[in-house]
Amino acid sequence: MQIDDDILVSETLAGSQLAFGVLVSRYERLVYQISHRHSGCAETAMDLCQNVFLKIFQRLSSYQGPDRFKAWLLRLTHNECLDWLRRQRHYERHQDLGELELPDPAAAPDAQLSEVQHQQLLQVELAKLSEKHRLAINLRYFEQLPLSEIAQVLECSEGTVKSILFRALSKLRGRVAFQRIEAYV
Repeated sequence: MQIDDDILVSETLAGSQLAFGVLVSRYERLVYQISHRHSGCAETAMDLCQNVFLKIFQRLSSYQGPDRFKAWLLRLTHNECLDWLRRQRHYERHQDLGELELPDPAAAPDAQLSEVQHQQLLQVELAKLSEKHRLAINLRYFEQLPLSEIAQVLECSEGTVKSILFRALSKLRGRVAFQRIEAYV
């Protein structure tokens, strides 16, 4: 049986290091994955992850539960990643994903993009979206969070989340389709 987050928060505030360790163990993978998606670098993601949990520990007394710890944690993670991006010398809206290697259309006009190339193309196009659109897509489709939790993270209604996702997916569909066509022209 899993101990509720709010109980662990209360125990941590009462001085239990073990309770905070359970919270870290429960969410470190999620925080790392989000950090890695933002930074594109494993070492940077580890640093961001450490910073997030340090901030959580320092700000735990300002946490306003109940049932919102995960949303609060995701918001802190997202904000830490944005702060990191802003601190970069050459702030760009996307990570350095390397060159996208599309197949040579002259060599094989019927060639399909490989799964790796699809993923690269998707990551490049995701990076071009606004922060809000990218975060919504990541939380819904990569982290598989329900709309209610995404709404808490984005601090908006579920209807607004649906609208954000619809717009983001529309932009992605248009860009990815254009990229595929452009590769063969």
